[in-house]
Amino acid sequence: MATASEMLAARATAGARYEAALEELYAAYVDLAGLELALANDRVARFHSALPVRSFLVENGGIPNRLKHPVYPSTVPDQPWQDAVAAAAATKLAAFSGS
Repeated sequence: MATASEMLAARATAGARYEAALEELYAAYVDLAGLELALANDRVARFHSALPVRSFLVENGGIPNRLKHPVYPSTVPDQPWQDAVAAAAATKLAAFSGS
């Protein structure tokens, strides 16, 4: 990478990777936290002995400011992630069969 054009092209590639990584981080966070919230529910907890099931601290924000980039914004919603976690847990609990 010797020229400014090559560096700009590499930056665009890295920016696209960064956007995709934030989206994957959000999806994995919501999925994992939603599963843990569902597993902590009394209806489900009596069927397993995994302790502790909650590994994340509750946060009321969206994407942390230090992860936001002015040129490569993410499509991840900038609203409390806990809203999506609660919805994911509710979906998992609604599908819970009892064993």
